Amino acid sequence: MKKDIIRQEQLVSELNKKGKLTIHQVTELLRVSESTARRIIIELEERKLLLRCFGGIQSLPTAGVEYSFDVNKNQMEEEKMTIGQRAAGLVQDFDSIFLSAGSTVKQMACAIQKRLIDNDLKDITVITNSMAVLEILSNYCNIMIVGGVYRKKSQDVVGSLAEKNMNSMRFHKAFIGTVSVDVKEGLMTLDMEINSIMEVAISRAREVYVLADSSKFDKTAFTRYAMAEEVTAVITDSGLEPERVQRYTDIGASVIIADL
Repeated sequence: MKKDIIRQEQLVSELNKKGKLTIHQVTELLRVSESTARRIIIELEERKLLLRCFGGIQSLPTAGVEYSFDVNKNQMEEEKMTIGQRAAGLVQDFDSIFLSAGSTVKQMACAIQKRLIDNDLKDITVITNSMAVLEILSNYCNIMIVGGVYRKKSQDVVGSLAEKNMNSMRFHKAFIGTVSVDVKEGLMTLDMEINSIMEVAISRAREVYVLADSSKFDKTAFTRYAMAEEVTAVITDSGLEPERVQRYTDIGASVIIADL
């Protein structure tokens, strides 16, 4: 039992350093058979310390914690407000826009609400899968919830009904959140259901903006919904250093820095 614990700690430590490992690398690292390596991996996945992927394993973006709207809304709060304000400034009169779920997009909804109250914006239509966005904007503009299965922890709706309804619509702009942004792996989320929502939103919008605070860059999650260079722009905060911005512009991605 003690030997298993040592092996698990060793594997998690190495995985957190490298991000991904093949099964062969695991067997060599731990000096065990493939069957023993797979047993250790299954045990660690059950404890939400890693993710299995094709041919091996990968680290989780946030120590294996399932996405929770209530937890995430208080992280990088000032940066998210700044990003939300910058994104809200891109919305024009008569736009139809899609707003995804997520704490940064919620800050954008708050900034849109202020513009509407100040008569700086008018006659917009908002389509969303976020109950938080619905609550913020329902008294100020035309708004539609896409329908589907409600998930209390993430305060969103997902599923085939939501995707079907979205596929019948067209948006001038889509503003979506993300769990991670990476040069090689792209824009990623933690589950397949929200991944599908993102894919549909991108396919139905003329312009797509991804809202991501700087702490989400150069990390990976479970499943990719687009490459960074495939969207109109990624909006982030000034915590993303110029040299890191350059890495993304080098691959053709557009990065908008929202100054604090």
